[in-house]
Amino acid sequence: GQRAVLKFASGTGATTFAGRFTPGTFTN
Repeated sequence: GQRAVLKFASGTGATTFAGRFTPGTFTN
């Protein structure tokens, strides 16, 4: 779910997360 992704992003760093991965990859 999106919550898991958000937690993962927060843990690794949202900036790097958003830079390397597109939201659509995890949303789909």
